[in-house]
Amino acid sequence: MSSTPRTRNCAGTSSYAYGRKSVRFEARRNATTAQIALAWVLAQKPWIVPIPGTTKLYRLAENIGAAAIELTAAELQEMEAASAQIKVVGTRYTEQMESATGL
Repeated sequence: MSSTPRTRNCAGTSSYAYGRKSVRFEARRNATTAQIALAWVLAQKPWIVPIPGTTKLYRLAENIGAAAIELTAAELQEMEAASAQIKVVGTRYTEQMESATGL
């Protein structure tokens, strides 16, 4: 499991619940989690361009496939409603990591 506070202990349970709710979109669209996430980002504003990183060619092809997924207004509303039901807990970074960001 990750070492970030948001994925530890009860925070991990909350993050897991969020991920489980996304499965219905993946199955409906025959898409991967990454593709649904990228399609969601692309649906937010026409000038937002996600820049996913990968070192694997098959992941690049998977990421490119997200451009073909156009989420409907109803799907976007359903995603928003599902995410609103989940309380995100935990900080994003450990104190040491946060101090390194300069924020």
